[in-house]
Amino acid sequence: MRRLTTQRGFTLIELLIVVVLVAIVATIAVPGFGRLIESNRVSSYTNTVLSAFSFARTEAIRVGESIDVVANGGDWSAGFLIEQGGSLVREVAPAPTGVTLKKTDSAGGVQFSFRATGELLEPEAEFEVCGSDGSTGVKLELLGGGLVQTDTINACGG
Repeated sequence: MRRLTTQRGFTLIELLIVVVLVAIVATIAVPGFGRLIESNRVSSYTNTVLSAFSFARTEAIRVGESIDVVANGGDWSAGFLIEQGGSLVREVAPAPTGVTLKKTDSAGGVQFSFRATGELLEPEAEFEVCGSDGSTGVKLELLGGGLVQTDTINACGG
């Protein structure tokens, strides 16, 4: 009498179905993952900028003198310098790839200053941290008292 042996493994059709399902899921997930990465870059650099502005304000109060925040080479996205009387106190790294930082208030410019009291020398300063697609961004508004207000924006440059 012959014994029937059971075969183990997957058929070619089963493997093809699994490959197709994985391809469909990847097609749906990858664009969303790209947006997540960009959103995290914007959020991370926003926190870097907020921290640097807070440091500059605190330093002005600590030393009792004005502190200047100056765009590196005239381009805020290239990083910026925190200076006291022309001497470098701290250099802030440039924005990561795909992220921009620009000053959007009516005064524009490449510099603003904190007084020894921690207040802004100017009435206000506004910045936008934006992702490369222009739809992900954060608006930073430095109020006259030196505090920072943030808002999420849906369209940068507007």
